[in-house]
Amino acid sequence: GRFAASAIAKTTNGGTSWTLVPTPAFAQSIYDMTFADANNGFMLGAHRIIGKDVPYTRSSEVPMYVRWDGVIAPGTRTRRVTPQIDLTAMLAKAAGLRWRMEGRDPLTTDRTGVVIEQISNATLGGRHPAYCGWRTPRYLYVEYDGRETAELYDYAKDPDELVNVAEDHRYADQVAEHRRAAREACSPTPPGFDW
Repeated sequence: GRFAASAIAKTTNGGTSWTLVPTPAFAQSIYDMTFADANNGFMLGAHRIIGKDVPYTRSSEVPMYVRWDGVIAPGTRTRRVTPQIDLTAMLAKAAGLRWRMEGRDPLTTDRTGVVIEQISNATLGGRHPAYCGWRTPRYLYVEYDGRETAELYDYAKDPDELVNVAEDHRYADQVAEHRRAAREACSPTPPGFDW
């Protein structure tokens, strides 16, 4: 069957689940949308980490598919930085809902970056500390609680995040810019994190 854009999203730590609500036949030509996303990745040794909830691409990128006839052109691809809250805003707009939320419709608003943050999972038997950072299409900047050195990865030169360039003087401006953005966006800080 065909479904409306009136989907209800529930975002959790493990991903987003969607409930699609069938549309009456008379409205289908206006509201046809197909939306699917997956769970975020599980690290299998990259950065010496086994598990989830870390800022690196392999753990935080979520593949997604959207088909919205008459709104998104067939074959459109984007590497846009889009947090899940923005997807909720897009679905709410598509459904004609006027919710007050932090999210921005990614079809009409482009983000320059997005905050990445996580509480420590040590209380759950994990080993990673709390962190705050800023991701852009070009860079990942992150600071962990209790570590003196930040991390900066340049995706244009290092898409696999193998070389931390935060201490490289050629990246001093990017470190300062991304740290400023992270401090502004990561407020309040997650429990267990201190700048």
